[in-house]
Amino acid sequence: MSALVALRLASPATATLSFALLGAYALLGRRQAIHALLFSWLFLMLNPAIAPTPPATTVMRYLVLLCAAASVLLRSPFIRNSLRMSRLFAMTMVLGIFIVLHSILISPEPTISVLKGVAWTLAIMTSLAAWEGLTPESRNRTANEIFLVLLLIAFTSLLLLPAPVSYMPGKSLFRGVLGHSQALGPTLAVLAAWTSALLLQRASWPRIVILTIIVPLIFLTGARTALLAAILGLALGVVFTPALSRQRLLEAAPALKSRSILLLSIVSLLLASIWMEAITSNVSSFLNKGRQADSVLEAYEESRGDLINVMLANIRERPMFGIGFGIASDPNAMEVERFAGIPVSAAIEKGVTPIAILEELGIVGSSLIALWGWYLVVSGARGGLAPLACLSTILALNLGESSLFSSGGMGMLSIVMIGWIVSSARSGRHQRGAT
Repeated sequence: MSALVALRLASPATATLSFALLGAYALLGRRQAIHALLFSWLFLMLNPAIAPTPPATTVMRYLVLLCAAASVLLRSPFIRNSLRMSRLFAMTMVLGIFIVLHSILISPEPTISVLKGVAWTLAIMTSLAAWEGLTPESRNRTANEIFLVLLLIAFTSLLLLPAPVSYMPGKSLFRGVLGHSQALGPTLAVLAAWTSALLLQRASWPRIVILTIIVPLIFLTGARTALLAAILGLALGVVFTPALSRQRLLEAAPALKSRSILLLSIVSLLLASIWMEAITSNVSSFLNKGRQADSVLEAYEESRGDLINVMLANIRERPMFGIGFGIASDPNAMEVERFAGIPVSAAIEKGVTPIAILEELGIVGSSLIALWGWYLVVSGARGGLAPLACLSTILALNLGESSLFSSGGMGMLSIVMIGWIVSSARSGRHQRGAT
């Protein structure tokens, strides 16, 4: 895989080749298909100042997805044995069919909506089936490898801290090795929640060091939702894991009684009391992004209010069936990327995912999404503290940036993680993670 990363970084021509080889690699097995989906996300999200952009990025992304899907499908027990499948998998299939039909009948740009709907459905079904087909040992190994990739993103970004290319052009927002601060922030949020959960399961100084590096980096990205999502995700994991796993809190998070965690907590509280004024000022500035807002809610309204207001207007106008899956609130403002005259990409920006879904699919489609989400939470809730904390963080991130249903952006990382989360719960084994 390191050779593919080197090709991705070398030149536009070799970058295109790296995607093609990634697709071939996906055909080798289920683990390889998961790796391919993860690295297709990483290759797309890399900082363009340090990684050249290949000329046919979008098309090559679809190639990797199709190869991963074919690899998993050919090895699927659904093909060899029977049509047994989990409720979440079946619901995902139903949802995908609905999105395609809805796109054909409702969307003003049916080709774009169908493409986005099929890509997301194929990606999430591939991830679920791939993880489900792994042995517990292989599943844990693959999860540890994903943890390592996220960790490498964090540490490589740290090394680039002094470099001007690691900041957004014309801004002081840190983006590291990824193309945007709003990509690095959520990535680090997932890693922070994951590491924190593992730390509560087994205390170790390497995990403490990782957290002391990740949290300041999130502050530098300016991604307020990311930090809040990580905190909320961990909190929900700690609260609900004991009840869902029928364990006491100290059984689910035994490190809470660890001396090192107790010492760290005491030292942190002492330092916080000494530097309270400076910490409060910096946190307030971070949450407000330098704006003169009186509260976090007011700052949120300033940054997302315009997007939400336009979405709410569309909801009032078309409440039952929406404006079309993956369609911008103003369809005429969409920047559509075409390949051989065929629209293959149309990036859009939306805020709160539930509102975005209601705008795009209406009450009917949102009801199906809500049912799918319920199956997702139920399916992943018994995976243990780390998987549940990661799932809660992913869902919380979508309260500030709609990405869960975008397989061509940050959504692919969520899709890969969801496969692990659900399989951890279904296997009855709790992921302990990497150190």
